[in-house]
Amino acid sequence: DATARAWANLAELVDEAVIRARAGRAKRDPAPDLRQPLGFRVDASEAVAEAFAAPDPAARERALDDLRWRLADELTAAEPDGFGALLARAVQLRLAARRATFDRDSGRTALEAVLREIEEDHG
Repeated sequence: DATARAWANLAELVDEAVIRARAGRAKRDPAPDLRQPLGFRVDASEAVAEAFAAPDPAARERALDDLRWRLADELTAAEPDGFGALLARAVQLRLAARRATFDRDSGRTALEAVLREIEEDHG
């Protein structure tokens, strides 16, 4: 379906901007990780840059989710009661469920798991 392809492309635009931002921070070439979506969105690129300027990772993730929410809303423009609206609401429901898991304890648990994994790999 064209709407699903449109969302996949919008999501890839955001993902590509995130990959570029992370690569820039790590001072590495992003090219191996890029999927080259169709087109370019200045607003998406700027929103990702703003998200990476956030004071902490949780604020960055909230800003990225806000961008994805806004882009999902664009799917409803052509058919407010059609498949695009249904897909947009499904994406937004997934984002809301993800955000509901954001808390200090979950973050600390995830961080500790990653640190244990790093320690096991390099220990």
